[in-house]
Amino acid sequence: MAIEFCPLDAVWGNWADWAAVLVGSAAAGGTIWVAWLARDTSERATKIAEEAKKIAAQQHGEAVQVREANGRIVGRLLVHEVSELPVKLFSLHERCLRILSGDWDSLKNREVDFIEDTLRKHSVSLMPGAEMSADRLHNLPEELGNDLAVLIGYSRTLSSMSEEMLQQVYTVETPGRLGSFVGPRRMYSGSKEAMQNYSKYVQMFSTYCIPTVAMLREFTGSDPHDFSRFVIKTAE
Repeated sequence: MAIEFCPLDAVWGNWADWAAVLVGSAAAGGTIWVAWLARDTSERATKIAEEAKKIAAQQHGEAVQVREANGRIVGRLLVHEVSELPVKLFSLHERCLRILSGDWDSLKNREVDFIEDTLRKHSVSLMPGAEMSADRLHNLPEELGNDLAVLIGYSRTLSSMSEEMLQQVYTVETPGRLGSFVGPRRMYSGSKEAMQNYSKYVQMFSTYCIPTVAMLREFTGSDPHDFSRFVIKTAE
């Protein structure tokens, strides 16, 4: 049997082969393009991430600089007020000792007046500037800011104690003969124990404040100061 050869079949076979090659090439090219695109996208994403990291670091550095600058301002605003605390508390403690040394069962008018004057002067804050700057203390170094916050707490408690004890100072008229009045008599109904506790609280306040004052003065660049003569000693 003779085998017939059809030229058209051969042509179509060649075209089919070329088509397969073209399709394969296109597919390979598409794969390469997708891979290149993925790599390009990855590189751009890496660059963007690096730029974002640099911007974040720069912003953080700027924020730290602003915080440190604000901290220095707050420190300089408070350094004089806080530096006066050891002196004021030492003076208050001396007043307490004078009050406690008197005859508690028979206080004279001038002694009650002295008690009233002492309590009235300390019913107001010893740290008004620090209290006004309380919401800015976070700009200071953490330990210093925390210690100043504690001192504000001490000051507020001292003011509250003074105010409560002040309410126990009053005046009565002393009757004389035939219904006449000899004159006003000053009275204090607070207990000696309460005044002793008040004195101990002043000592605790002072003990805490002196190291904080030294720390604040160092932070602000103020000259060191020796507060040793204002240290309140524990009673034997």
